[in-house]
Formats: sequence, structure tokens, C-alpha cells
Amino acid sequence: HMSQASSLAQEMIEMIRTPTQPFATASSYNNLDTQLPPPPTLIGAPLAHFNRWKNDIAPANPAGGLPQGRGTISVTPVAGLPDLLQVTITVWWQERGPQTLTIVTYVARYG
Repeated sequence: HMSQASSLAQEMIEMIRTPTQPFATASSYNNLDTQLPPPPTLIGAPLAHFNRWKNDIAPANPAGGLPQGRGTISVTPVAGLPDLLQVTITVWWQERGPQTLTIVTYVARYG
């Protein structure tokens, strides 16, 4: 399941980076948790991305998902660097106890 969790985390990173201006939309992904409903302010492509990711982590038919899968997204400004955001994706699942995979990446305002 480690490879699957890694692929799921990378999937969300790619969805965050796909817009023409990823820096402008990255903050809309902040504080999302697949175990909670999306906030009403999450609309358009970010909402579609989150719903797709949520279904990939914990689908209605759990045979294809992670056992008791969960994912969270955190987007925070980098202190002293106003043109840089830190994006942290964490994926949890159960496999002989709780398992966690976290990937941190950065989104820059320009290029």
C-alpha cells in the first residue's frame, strides 16, 4: 500500500499544479481532509480535484482503495518568501497498524 499511497499523494500534487496559475489557486486546497465534507468555499476545479482524490483514496467500493484510507492537504506560506507556498500532502491507511506517508512540495508564484 506504500506505493499506492505515494501515487495518491503525487496525484494531488499534480492536480494542484495543473492550473495556468497554480500559485493563485493553491491556497484553496488548504485544510482539506477526505474524512470531512469540503468547505462551501471550495468550488470549480479544486472541488472536482478534491472529490476525485477523495474517491481514489477511499472509494465507495473499498476493494480498490487504501484500507481505511484518509488524506489531508495543508498549504502554508513560507516565512520571508511571499512568492512561495509549502504544500503538504499526507495519506493514512491501516495495514498491521496505522501507516502514514507525507510528501512536501513547493509552489512558486512565478514559474
